[in-house]
Amino acid sequence: KDGRKQLQAYEAAATALEKTAAPQDIRAHAARDLGNTCYALSLWEESARSYRRAAQLFQQLGMPQEQAKVLINAGSAEGKIPQVDMALKHLEEALSLARSNGYEPEEAAASGHLGVFYVDRRDAWTAKPYLDRAVSLYRKLHDTEGEVAALRGLALLHKNLGEHDEALKIYQDVLQRLPPSSEDRASVLTDWGNLYTQLGRPDKALHLLQQALDIQKQRGDLRGQADTLIGFGRAYNRKGDFNTALISYQRSLRIYREIKDPRSQAASFMNIGWVLGWLRRYDDATESFNHAYTLIRELKQPTLEAAVLLGFAWIERLRGNLSGAIERAEAALTRIESARSDIPDSENRLVYFSSVQDYYDFAVNVIMDQYHLRKSRDLLERALWVVERARSRRLLDALGERQGDVTTRLAPVLSTRQIQSQVLDADTILLEYYVGASKSYLFWVTRNEIESFTLPPHDELATRVKETYDALAASQPRGVPVLGIRKAKELTKILLGPVAGRLGQKRLLIVPGEALQLVPFEVLPDPDDPVLGVPPGLAWPAPLLLLHEVLLEPSASALAGVRTAKAKQQPASSLLAVLADEVYELNDPRFPGAPMKRGNKNDQFPGDVDRLDASAQEAAAIVAGLPPAKVLKAVGFSANRDLVTSGRLRDYRILHIAAHAYYSFDNPALSALVLSRYDSLGRPRNGLLRIKDISAQDLREDLVVLSACGSALGKEVRGEGIVGWPWAFLSAGASQVVMSFWNIGDDSTANLMQRFYKGMSHGMPASLALREAQLQMWKEGKSPWFWGRFIAQGEWKVQPFSVNNTLPAV
Repeated sequence: KDGRKQLQAYEAAATALEKTAAPQDIRAHAARDLGNTCYALSLWEESARSYRRAAQLFQQLGMPQEQAKVLINAGSAEGKIPQVDMALKHLEEALSLARSNGYEPEEAAASGHLGVFYVDRRDAWTAKPYLDRAVSLYRKLHDTEGEVAALRGLALLHKNLGEHDEALKIYQDVLQRLPPSSEDRASVLTDWGNLYTQLGRPDKALHLLQQALDIQKQRGDLRGQADTLIGFGRAYNRKGDFNTALISYQRSLRIYREIKDPRSQAASFMNIGWVLGWLRRYDDATESFNHAYTLIRELKQPTLEAAVLLGFAWIERLRGNLSGAIERAEAALTRIESARSDIPDSENRLVYFSSVQDYYDFAVNVIMDQYHLRKSRDLLERALWVVERARSRRLLDALGERQGDVTTRLAPVLSTRQIQSQVLDADTILLEYYVGASKSYLFWVTRNEIESFTLPPHDELATRVKETYDALAASQPRGVPVLGIRKAKELTKILLGPVAGRLGQKRLLIVPGEALQLVPFEVLPDPDDPVLGVPPGLAWPAPLLLLHEVLLEPSASALAGVRTAKAKQQPASSLLAVLADEVYELNDPRFPGAPMKRGNKNDQFPGDVDRLDASAQEAAAIVAGLPPAKVLKAVGFSANRDLVTSGRLRDYRILHIAAHAYYSFDNPALSALVLSRYDSLGRPRNGLLRIKDISAQDLREDLVVLSACGSALGKEVRGEGIVGWPWAFLSAGASQVVMSFWNIGDDSTANLMQRFYKGMSHGMPASLALREAQLQMWKEGKSPWFWGRFIAQGEWKVQPFSVNNTLPAV
């Protein structure tokens, strides 16, 4: 009540000051104080609006420190609405002001808020540097409260990454430094308890949560009590004690009502609805979800609407009303799509979309439940459409943006019928995998037919894939890789066994889905081989590529997007640009005179890099016989990052990069193709071509060949797939990318590449030429360690040049 009275007083004062044109400094402070009051009352939109007004006035007054403070508060409030792009804009603006003026307290606060912003969106790699900086500054400033907030963000980051020991250590260290009755101590205990619930130790969680609740009651912290009671509900839910969980959620709801927080009330009603569903009190659960829906509609937040609709769908599924469940689930996806389309920034769309993949998982499963009862083709087509909607949307958006029409900024997802008519031809089969938490599916699609097959769940498939990948990547270059064969046969039986006898000799477009991104499908033994044995004199059973041209695709809709974008481009006028044999170290013999001392690199690469001697021969063999006027051969110092980012390469049909690929699993943003790191005078240059550098280009290549170890690697983003170098080249305008799964010697790579280009020079499409080169090496008795690591992705119709080396239309 006191807060509401204070709010009314501040509102009246701010209005009066604006009307009477009071001095700017008074109006600025009044707007700030009104924002603080609204924030304390969880009135996020009103709070953000007041802070933005205060920031505007402080800027006019030339008071950058005060401006930075209110921008941080505005970003915090906007993040709770959520207005994601506004929050990010204001937090970054505050950080820039703080850094440029040396305001360390404000830099710490902005860094901490940005870190938590990215943690909440499951972007740990972007979040960590911000949080590390915040912790460092808060310690320097002896600001314990700020340091604890940043450390809580770091703990949540580790929790999201599954690094639970690291998170537990942070909580333990923080608690040892906090006074017994501090508010921060209660918050940390709540976080710690929630983590133990997630780890399946609800009794330990309840012990910690009770300590937090005791402190919060002692301090009269109502919001803290409500948040901790949510933790109690989760812990009892994990124990299977749904009745006690229900009581905890109801208690939290009463407090949220008392402090007039509609968003948290809606969340409590949803929690109550889920528990009532487990108790099979379906009517009561529906009523609770209805209460949540009423509140959320007033808040106008489509993501929360989607959450409630998912709750309704779940209840209908439990009732056995699958038609009602499908209707509600599809309505939830409509809200998700609406929220996604309202996010202007593409990276934020990517992070948001990754966070809502469970909605698509539920929708696919409930549609397939209905399909297994009714065997309706319409249901199967709807399920595949949901699968397509769930993947590679960031790539699809990039392709839409390339078309230069603002109305196509978010490119469409194709229906099943459109995939059959626009993507497939009579000689092509689509094998699209959907990997779910409880079960997975394989969709077999031809131009006229569609079938589905149930596969094991995510975790089982992920284990099988890792075992097979490790066995292949670590197999010896000579002899028969016995373990690799056994693991590959097992994986073939699971992934391809259901469609044995249905593949003929067709081209296979494989959309792998989560956990299957690094499966070298072309290497797997053919499921139609009745023996699956190793023919005499060979090192591997008949592989899938013996009878099939095999391409990996991000999605069928993405392939259609590649074609549409390509159709609007002017054809490249030159043939081939090749970068190879880069200069990595100062002791390289290509420097004139005596070897130079090692100097400081200019690219932050961790360590020294060995020269790829054979890549020079690889480049020479590739360009031999081609018309010099149509070829750019950049070897040594000229194979540098500036050449790629200058735009000079966009007029070549083929871009071939023979280089080291460095992938950082700890921080994927640092991953790069390593080009020349020095100029001819020994001056350091940035040699790291990062994924973001590539995706920012405007390319017209028909084909990009990444003759680099592990160039298929990338950051696996749920719903998007592998975001790596092939993804970046496709989004930048390339039609097809040839990439590699694992590391082998550069001599073996050069051998395969010479065969590959020879096939293309005879007029073969790129993917067929790659297949032919790989089959030649298989027939020579070579292990897949040599030939199995490369695969094509994208448009299969790419035919860069013909027998007479002219430039036919693609």
